[in-house]
Amino acid sequence: MIQVVLKRKEDNGVQTTGHLYLEGKRLCATLELPWKDNQRFVSCVPTGSYRVLKYDAPSFKEATWMLMRVNERSGILIHQGNFHDQIRGCILVGSSHKDIDGDGQVDVVNSVKTIRKLDKVLPPQFILTIQ
Repeated sequence: MIQVVLKRKEDNGVQTTGHLYLEGKRLCATLELPWKDNQRFVSCVPTGSYRVLKYDAPSFKEATWMLMRVNERSGILIHQGNFHDQIRGCILVGSSHKDIDGDGQVDVVNSVKTIRKLDKVLPPQFILTIQ
């Protein structure tokens, strides 16, 4: 099964930035919530490896993927979005990090375009290792 790696860069207490890699090649930028002891809706996902399945989420028009068997959590998606206040424990993707709303926090940009790119390169299921 294909391995994808999420390398976290910085947790500033408001949000966590990182990048997704496939076979050592950077795919995109990521944005998550900060670490808050794996609390539902307010924390990023614990480090570790997770099986990920493509998922047809009714609330999103573009592709999404769901992380499976996250300890004491469910419904964690990789999906489109730009800002930390749009995250409820999921992982947002974009082409890069940039403060686009002027709040002093970096966001992810070109999220829909990035989701479409991921939809072409990621298989319907893979292993995601979060570091």
